[in-house]
Amino acid sequence: MENRIFIEQLCNKGWNVKTVDISNLVINSSAKGRVVKTIEEYKEFLKIFSLCSNREDNIWFLSYQDFSKNDENSFSWNEFECQSIDSALDEEMLSDIKSFWDKHLPILMSVKNGYSYVAIGIGEFNNGKIFYGTEPEYEDVAIIANSFYEFKEKYISALNGKDCENFYQYII
Repeated sequence: MENRIFIEQLCNKGWNVKTVDISNLVINSSAKGRVVKTIEEYKEFLKIFSLCSNREDNIWFLSYQDFSKNDENSFSWNEFECQSIDSALDEEMLSDIKSFWDKHLPILMSVKNGYSYVAIGIGEFNNGKIFYGTEPEYEDVAIIANSFYEFKEKYISALNGKDCENFYQYII
């Protein structure tokens, strides 16, 4: 599904969306340099909105601005990574956590029924795949789509009540 059509479909479902046109945006070292590692389709997605959240404002797609800010008083783009790092029991666990997050970039956050997220793979062997994770073990993820394109199609289907897999209840 094309990015703009996806955004239009979300709007049609009552999502709060502020569109922007920052097509000339140069993706830089935002999000610890992780955004530059994403696929082009996702980078283009980041260039068309500054806000994209559901009606209740408890599920949202991270915007380029979210990846660029460092406001300690807001819910950070890497909140779940920080929580995991804070709970690491030893150096080996800390190393595993950091290795995981170096290969996964959160793209959608949810506080609807506990904390959960959707991430895009940015590692050599998972690049472009879409993952779902939830508390308490954020790094214990499931692949929910083989591409961002497929994820967008599945997400709209779930919003329309079709082909809704169990985890979608937490992110739609």
